Amino acid sequence: LAQALAENTATPGSRVSSRGERMRSLCRLPAGRAAPVWAATRKLLQPLPRLPRPLRAFSGLTRAQSVEGEENQKDYYDKSSHYDVIFKSDNIRLGYFPHLAPKASPGSVPLDITQSGFALTDHMLKLMKCNSESRVLDMGCGKGQACIDVARQSGAAVTGVDLSTSNIQRAKELQQEHQDLRLNFLEGSITKLPTEIKVTPFTHIMSVQAWVHVHGALDAVLAEAHSVLEPGGLVCVEDFCSNDSGIISEQALRHFYKRLHFDLVMGPKTWHERAEAAGFQVVHWEDLRDHMAESYRLMAASASEHGLKSADGCSLQENYLNSMDIVQKGEATMILAVLKRL
Repeated sequence: LAQALAENTATPGSRVSSRGERMRSLCRLPAGRAAPVWAATRKLLQPLPRLPRPLRAFSGLTRAQSVEGEENQKDYYDKSSHYDVIFKSDNIRLGYFPHLAPKASPGSVPLDITQSGFALTDHMLKLMKCNSESRVLDMGCGKGQACIDVARQSGAAVTGVDLSTSNIQRAKELQQEHQDLRLNFLEGSITKLPTEIKVTPFTHIMSVQAWVHVHGALDAVLAEAHSVLEPGGLVCVEDFCSNDSGIISEQALRHFYKRLHFDLVMGPKTWHERAEAAGFQVVHWEDLRDHMAESYRLMAASASEHGLKSADGCSLQENYLNSMDIVQKGEATMILAVLKRL
């Protein structure tokens, strides 16, 4: 076959333009040689089998799997009911534990997973310094509980946007129960915010564990935040990150990325750089890795108590304990940043 190919190689400046021409060229061989060469060539020119795509990493941005964008996330959260059992409230989020803070007060005590979610809202509210004149947007508001807490504690007008239909339905139910507060909820994407909220700029934006679902479009998310925020306004965002090496293990792929339908996840350094490139100054930064690990420890205990399983049939307790492990190993973390619009 090698000899036949050599004898039929195109000369410099010539070009075999198609697979058919290559076949016909090889067939113009002396009798007795064409048949075996033809058979071998057919095998040679068959398309190669598709191999599993390896994990890709570049500049702290890790591709873990292929998921179909925001529709994939919408489907996941519209159908995820186990969170109601785990968190025992409409405040579904990994939390903040004051006793784990670097400057924890002597009176700080360990919280349960439900309490820690409300503690996170309190911590973010202190960083944002909202008041009754503030106009706050929650990008990825979930079921709206944090919006209610911010509106109640600060007197601010709060708008929540979320991609999940079921989340917004629940948020509007809560809105009816708190008609004394200035609340507004809309179904929509954080990569392209609803036009009706772009009339008056916001003074503050908050977001909790939402941006990570669209890290592949983080530039678009940051651009949208910048476009609806007044100059000097603040964004307070808590988000998941991978690690700055951009590499994940099979353990992380199975128990963290696939379970949460993550595709691209940025490392902290890249996340920080993207925020600055989008026209923000990072004025506050916290690594909440210990808080993330503690959240998963408590979630594992709750999942075990209720015998919960993930979509693939795996024990949710196992998922959460493995997630805690990868966080403790430094493969994933949770950051809290305050960005100022320049």
